[in-house]
Amino acid sequence: MRTVKGVPKIDGIFIGEVKLNLFNFPDVAMEVTVGYVESETQRRLGSTAKLGGWSPETLNRLNAFIESVEQDVADDVLKNTTASGSGVVPYTTEGVPAL
Repeated sequence: MRTVKGVPKIDGIFIGEVKLNLFNFPDVAMEVTVGYVESETQRRLGSTAKLGGWSPETLNRLNAFIESVEQDVADDVLKNTTASGSGVVPYTTEGVPAL
């Protein structure tokens, strides 16, 4: 196989897909598929995946997102919701970091 060299046309990235595995929480397995974009034509190209090495800020925001999703689901399927050891869980967006 040969190597072909050149100047990339891509000049941006985008998040194409996020997959979370929370079965071993707090050890979060998050796979993010990243794509590339050529802004002149808006053509999206290829992808790669990043499986780990997330910053503490990303993990903190992810944790807030997970808790919010869990509460939404609990509100849909349970009459009374409680968090383990903390009593009734109030619905609030205060203190939840912006995504």
